[in-house]
Amino acid sequence: MENLFLLIFLLTPFALATGLIKPGLFKVLFGGNVPQRSLLLKIFIPIFIGSFVGFGITSDAKTTSKSDQTDEETVAQSVTEVIPLPEIPDVVVSDIDQEETEPENTYIVTSVADGDTVTLNNGWKVRYIGIDTPEMKHPTKPKGCMADEAKARNEELVLNKEVLLEKDVSDLDIYDRHLAYVYVDNQMVNLTLMKEGLAESNKYPPDTKNQQIFDEAEKEAKEQRLGIWSSVCDSWLATPSPSPISSPITKSSNSGTGGVTAPAVAPIVAPVNNTEPPSSQYTCSCSKTCGNMSSCEEAYFQLNTCGCSARDGDDDGVPCESLCR
Repeated sequence: MENLFLLIFLLTPFALATGLIKPGLFKVLFGGNVPQRSLLLKIFIPIFIGSFVGFGITSDAKTTSKSDQTDEETVAQSVTEVIPLPEIPDVVVSDIDQEETEPENTYIVTSVADGDTVTLNNGWKVRYIGIDTPEMKHPTKPKGCMADEAKARNEELVLNKEVLLEKDVSDLDIYDRHLAYVYVDNQMVNLTLMKEGLAESNKYPPDTKNQQIFDEAEKEAKEQRLGIWSSVCDSWLATPSPSPISSPITKSSNSGTGGVTAPAVAPIVAPVNNTEPPSSQYTCSCSKTCGNMSSCEEAYFQLNTCGCSARDGDDDGVPCESLCR
């Protein structure tokens, strides 16, 4: 609209001048009659003034609109500068997940006794459930075949590493060792030793939930003749273990408690410090715990002479390992 008023404003003076000089040019607009010059003045002068006023009004409206828009942008920019948006702190999701899912029963292995027993950084001694590796020490036979290899492999798997403990039914064995399935990087160490032929399956109820898996792993290791099932250990496995010799147990004639007294002939057991005290100084009592025994010799007496098999919970021939190891 602004441009239209401007165009009329510019053309009106030329049209008026033309009409004053040659009025006949406008007779078409007046029905073929030549208009008088005074009439043309009355027509074009108002048009000229009106176009000028119209141009001024439309121009001011446009300028005002632009000015208002500029003011709004300025105000918005000022508000943005004065009131900055709050910063949202970065959230490290991985750290939160790690804190929420990090298990509580993880420990560091500080020492390895043999293929199936370790010590943790909190002082616990842990016995692997369901397996039995060759013994490093034994009272009645030489060191087990591949005992060193089993211990070395166990050290390679767990020593100075973080391990996860999974219990079965029992918490402790009779030697106060914690019973556990031990994991490193989601790998069960008990099963690894079985698969590599460095351990044999050892079922000891009630902790038997994985025993079928161990039995299958032992079978495969035997078929592949790995580790202790290889020809290297054939002669060792074929050698019978020496059996303790003992006389029949007789009831004591002077015991008022119904206890059992050992015969005069002592059993043949592994010597400790190259001496074996006379058996007559001990009395058979299978209810007697390891903590109440005076020595390792008495523990062997209760196991071999009295037949108290509970003193050898892991069936390795060594009673009361807290005393005899």
